[in-house]
Amino acid sequence: MQLKHALAVITLTAYAATLAGCKTGYNRIYEESEEDVENAIDCNRQMVFSERSSKTTAVFDLVSDLSCERIKDAVLSGQSLGNGDQIVDPDNTQRNYATLINTLAANSSRRIAIASIDYAKDANYALDRLERANTQLKTHASNNGIISITWSPLNPWNSSLILGPATTRNDIAELSSTEGEPTNGKKAFDAQLDIVLSALEDLEADNVPVLFAPFPEMNRIGFWYSAANATESDDKFENLWRYVVGKVREKKLDNVLMVYAPRSGRASDRVSATWGYPGANEVDIVAATNYSDEIFIVDDDALQALNKPMGMTRLAPRNGDGEFDNLLYQTELSS
Repeated sequence: MQLKHALAVITLTAYAATLAGCKTGYNRIYEESEEDVENAIDCNRQMVFSERSSKTTAVFDLVSDLSCERIKDAVLSGQSLGNGDQIVDPDNTQRNYATLINTLAANSSRRIAIASIDYAKDANYALDRLERANTQLKTHASNNGIISITWSPLNPWNSSLILGPATTRNDIAELSSTEGEPTNGKKAFDAQLDIVLSALEDLEADNVPVLFAPFPEMNRIGFWYSAANATESDDKFENLWRYVVGKVREKKLDNVLMVYAPRSGRASDRVSATWGYPGANEVDIVAATNYSDEIFIVDDDALQALNKPMGMTRLAPRNGDGEFDNLLYQTELSS
């Protein structure tokens, strides 16, 4: 995985806490780095939403500059902090902010640039719990940190993330439909989405930009919203993505950057690297997930061909059993 092609690392997983960014904070490294205009590539920097705050534009420009080769010798690293309000749960020491970010800051001069949580994944979290998590995210942002939020919504028909038997698969086309009486599945999905939008609105009230990645790993075989098999068309998913983008636009959330986060890695885990890509007009940043003990991103060329600013939403070992040497990531990124 070569820095010259990709890389602002958007968020590394919880096992990658050793990658803590730079000694004096990412802002200083960025400001003191030199533009590499000669090797710059022509990224498509068109943003999804015309209404955006100046801080949101600044975050987008930072990621764009780093990933489009304009800035040398700079990497943004991040930390996954669980789901819902686990980020502030004192009993969940493997996920909370105090353990994974504050402890590092207290014991060294290094800083983690990006704090990331999922607004769902293991449960449908109520708004008050997401706002509780937002309180910590706002503190991180007030210290010049960047916020990344994935949303792995649960199946509106059975409240599970996993697809289940193909014979019971429901048609996701009804979720993005705006015609006729809403189905029970659509009502359940819209209720989840309304909570997420309200939580994003809570961050907007404090002028906190968000790297927002709904439906992560949409090309993974097995999630309810993802590809069921290698031959399944992606048009229904693309319509669902556009439906969510439309709802964000209706809310006039000027703090949201849309992140497309497909699954990379072993072909047996997924279909095409770009399955479900809704088009450049619907995506601000392309940032894959990769769970592998090998560092390089096997789909790097396919993702670069989308010609958008790039990063990684997750970069983590396959098993997370404590046996993987995280310093391998640091060595690879540095080279």
